[in-house]
Parts: sequence; structure tokens; C-alpha cells
Amino acid sequence: HSKFLKKMSVSINVLGYSPWEVWSDEGSIGAGDQAPCPLEYLTLGTAFCLASHLRLAARAMKIEPGNMRMEMRSYYGQYGDFGKKGTYGTTEDIKTHIILNSELPQDELLKMIQFGQKNCYASEGFSNKTPIETKIFINDQEIKTRLK
Repeated sequence: HSKFLKKMSVSINVLGYSPWEVWSDEGSIGAGDQAPCPLEYLTLGTAFCLASHLRLAARAMKIEPGNMRMEMRSYYGQYGDFGKKGTYGTTEDIKTHIILNSELPQDELLKMIQFGQKNCYASEGFSNKTPIETKIFINDQEIKTRLK
């Protein structure tokens, strides 16, 4: 087994969703490449979220958009020397291609895409500054600290 292979239980605070056990690995940094890396899950989750919300938007609008597929590429960066002061990671860019073959009018399809994207938690999270809170517990004791 890879020393970077991790197993986690993932759940969200949305009624009706069950927790899942997922595995992740870091193949590109000398690990075993036995599972997707965390950033692949992040990209995949963002794409699935948007795809679901596009379908929900179509249903809400009572339209059938026809053949629809999506391609997403996310670009991540790390600056500085890892482990040294001043090092940081970023999400540089997310490029999404929504490819439709449809008989519907273009303005109706654009309205559906805008509605779906605006309601996608992940897309909106990346589009807006999302606050992140980190609490640290060592030996069952919460440590009061600021990580920035």
C-alpha cells in the first residue's frame, strides 16, 4: 500500500444523502496511484454538481435540452517551496465546456445553463469567496489558533 493512500467517510448536510467511503492517493508525488488524488475528486465533484443542476434546471423549466455533455478542466497551482514559509496553493482556473445538440432555441438553452450554474453549489463556491473554518483537535482538546 502507498503511504499516501487515504480512506475517508464523506457526507454532506443535505437531507436524503448517505455517507460514502472513498479512497484517495497521491500518485504524482511518488505514491502508489491506487485511487484518484484529492484534486481529481474536487474536479469530478464540481462537474457532477453542475451536470445535476443543469438537468434540474431543465426539469424546472419543463424542457428537454436533448443531447448534452460536459467537459471540465481544473488548473491548480502551488507556489514556493513546500514546507517553507510563504508556500501556498491555488485553484488557478476552471474551464467548462457544455456541449449541446438540441432543437430548442438558443436563448432557452442559455437560460437553462445560467439557471443551472447559478444553483450549483460547487460552481458558485468557486465563483464566490467561500469562508473556510479550520478547527484543530489534539488529544481530544480543541486548540485555539488561527491558520493564515
